[in-house]
Amino acid sequence: MPKLRIRKPFGQEEGEVCDLETARRYFSAENGAFLVMVDGHLVRSYEELVKLAEQDAYRDKESIEVSLLAMVAGG
Repeated sequence: MPKLRIRKPFGQEEGEVCDLETARRYFSAENGAFLVMVDGHLVRSYEELVKLAEQDAYRDKESIEVSLLAMVAGG
C-alpha cells in the first residue's frame, strides 16, 4: 500500500507522510473541519480512501498526495 503525503491547509502545521491507518483520524468527528481531496476528488470516508489506494492507478505508487481543505461556514 502506498504512503499518504498529507498537505494541510495554509497556516496549519507542516504536512506529514503517514500510512492509511494513521490517516483514519482525518475522518473522525474531532477533525470534521477538513475536506479530504485526492487528485481533485472529494473522499468522504476512510473506507473510500482505502478503496482508492487499492485501485491500479495508486496501488504501485510510493505515495499518494492528499490535500486537506479547511471547511468554511457562513454566508
